Parts: sequence; C-alpha cells; structure tokens
Amino acid sequence: MVALPAEQRHSALHMSSFVVRRCIVLIGSVGEHSLEARDLGLRLPGVWTVQSGQWPSSIAIICRDPGYSTYRLQQFAFPQRADFRPRIVFLSIIGDGRQFKQHLGRSSIYRQRASSKHRWLLVNGTDRQHLAPYIASLRARAERESSSDLLLFLHPDLYLPDTFEEELLLSVQRLNHIDPNWAVAGFFGVPLDWSPEPSSPWSRPRVVGRGGDHYGRYTMGWSNVTAAQCVDETALLLRTRRGQFGGAGASPGFDAALPSASRIWLGGTGTVLEGLAQGRRSYVLGVDVLHQMKDILDSPSEDRHRFIDERRWQAMHKFSSAGSTIMHATAMSYMSEKYLRSKRVDLKRVFAQNCDFGPTSWRDEMAALEGPVPLDPVWLQLALMQRATISVEVLELLLSERADVNVANRNGATPVLMAAQENIAESLEVLLDATAFVRLRARHYGVRCEDRHGSR
Repeated sequence: MVALPAEQRHSALHMSSFVVRRCIVLIGSVGEHSLEARDLGLRLPGVWTVQSGQWPSSIAIICRDPGYSTYRLQQFAFPQRADFRPRIVFLSIIGDGRQFKQHLGRSSIYRQRASSKHRWLLVNGTDRQHLAPYIASLRARAERESSSDLLLFLHPDLYLPDTFEEELLLSVQRLNHIDPNWAVAGFFGVPLDWSPEPSSPWSRPRVVGRGGDHYGRYTMGWSNVTAAQCVDETALLLRTRRGQFGGAGASPGFDAALPSASRIWLGGTGTVLEGLAQGRRSYVLGVDVLHQMKDILDSPSEDRHRFIDERRWQAMHKFSSAGSTIMHATAMSYMSEKYLRSKRVDLKRVFAQNCDFGPTSWRDEMAALEGPVPLDPVWLQLALMQRATISVEVLELLLSERADVNVANRNGATPVLMAAQENIAESLEVLLDATAFVRLRARHYGVRCEDRHGSR
C-alpha cells in the first residue's frame, strides 16, 4: 500500500513493482491524473489490470496477472538470441593480490576460466603511474592481444556471483535491443535524468544498480537498464572495435589526459561524457555483484557490523583527504571545460556519486567543499590549509580542556586521527608538546609519547 506524490508516482512504481506478487493500492489524488487509467499497467513489468470496486475515488488498486514471474526480471519480453555468446576480456589491476584473492579471485567465472572462451588480463600494478594514461594503454593492449567482443574492467575487490555471466549476457542483449549505439556500461551509477530533489520515501536514489556494498543493496527500475550520467569505475563494460553488435561500433576511448592519480581516476564519468558528446548514451545494468563485501559476508556474523563500519570509515578517509579533494577538483574542472563550457554536452550539471560540477563550479561532497571552474589551485590550497588549521585548533582546545583525544566514534575515528589526516606534522607537534597518550584507531595501539621521547 503506497501513497504517492504525483510527480514521483511513475519512478516509485517502477522501483517497487518488481517485488509485488499481487496488488498495489494507491492512495492520493488519483482523480484528474487517474493513473492515466489503463496505460499505467502497461508501464510496469508484466501484465497489470486496474481493479474496479466500491472504494473512494481517491483510492485505486492495480493487480498483477498471477501467471507472471516476479523474480526473473531480465526475461521481460524482448527478442533473445540463443547464439548470443560474446567473448569477453576481463581486466583488473590487482596490486599485491590480497583484495583479488578475497573477492574477484573467488568468483566462479574466474576459477573456471580454463574451460571458458573468455580471457583474463591481470596486472600487478601501475608502478605509481597516473591511472588515466596507464588504463588507456592497458585497454589498447587488451584489444591488440585478443579478438574479444567486450572488455570488462573490474576492481579486484568486486565479487561476481555464480549467476553473473548469465545475467550479464541477458543485460547486454537487452541493452543492444534498446540502444544499439550504447557507449559504455557499468553496474553502479547515477541516472542520466537524476538531480537533487526534496527528500521523501519515494525520492529517486542517486546511485542505482542491483549490486551491494558496505552501504547496502542498491535498486533500480524494472527494466534493469538505466541511462546514466556517470558509471562507477568499479566495473566498466566496453565494446571493442571487433565486437559484432552493429550500431556505432567501439566504445569511446579513454582520455589519457584526464587528471588522475595512482589510485584515483574519474574515467567512468569522463567516458560517459565523451559518449554523450558523440551522441551516444551510457547505461547502468542490473547485474548482481558485491563490492568489498565477500570477505565480510564470509566472516562470523558477530564481526560483520564492525567490519562494515571500518570499510565505511576507510572510504570516507580516502575521499575526504586533501589529496583526493585536489584530484577530484582538478578532474571535474577539466571535464567541465572540455564538455560543459564548450557545450559539447548539453547538461546543466553532472552528478557523480559524491561530487558534481557545472560550467562554473565544482563541488566535492565528501570534503564539503565547493570551488570555481576554471580551477583556482591557489584558492584551493589555501582553503585546505585553513581547514587543516581548524582541525589542529580543535585538537589543541580538547587537550587544553583535558578531554580524552582517544575517544572514537562508531567508525573508529578519534579527534587525533581527524586532525592528523589534514595536517599530520603539526598535529604530532601539538601532541608531543602535550605529552598526550595517543591511539590513532581503536584497534591500532600507540605508545606514550614520553616512552618514545624520554622526558617529553
């Protein structure tokens, strides 16, 4: 039973209808809008009918045909080819291999690779090269060395369930039917028509997909294919120049000049925008994957909440650091000038997962900072230095009031850690002067400053 504002009715129904077995009761002003009567049922997956009955005019009931399965969304009618078996090259930068062994390497599609026609290209690291030129060259290498139809870039901390290959091929086949010119696809991303709106139970989610991570399980519309303004770099699906899909051919190239670092790359957003500049849309596909969760789900149940909290804190720490803020601001300003200010892409603003930018400004939500386009690097450095000074001043105030700087929040962060991540040198000087007992995280034990520095 749902009460739906008229402006959110269709998106809310699309998001929710796939789990309904029998009926949906709509409460509200359905008079003049009247569900557009019968055609409402045609906009939902399966066969629906508007039920007549002795209820007030402000209530409408629609019921699903009981013969329709609610669980295999991707069997929703579209022409399917039994011989559709594209060859895929899976690419991943696995570093020291630890995350790969805990997640991607445990996926059955990898463990059974010897009997598969798909190929895997795993590289140990970038040798601290910036990711944009490195990944562009890695993609070129994969296309040279194989005759695949698709390339799938994957983070090593992504786990692919046993159903992954079947779901992926069904999704790609459906995508080819919907849009034979598609540019790039991913498993998490921001819908093309999403923009901020007042919060309500039926507000459209900013990030959609069918996978899950330490923030929970994502949802999306019933078709399992959603046009995107940004796709997350955890998984990027590309068409090769050899791919037998027709349409516009290979996916747009990666921009080797996109500002990046050895661990930060906004290539998902950049490639989506390049596709839009060429008149091609990109998409989020509803495929079940787990990001940074396989090892947690395999751990004892009593430890899972603690591990999830740690993962959330690690993500927050990584993306709110000064280095991350500078890199995101630089990349957003670059993409704004290349696509929005030049009017190659007709969007007023581009929204990614935790940041957004327009023709005149960028905003980093993790750092709670907004700046101008073109980028003003001097202003940005001063803003970050001022923030670091404030963090240290808060630390000094706590020490002067004899407060316990080791008290951790639910994510394990202490005032010491939050100051140190902004200005570690000055934070340590303050602590040494105070001969403070420091423990950076609840599970990482430090030593008394006087133990290491004698009389100090």
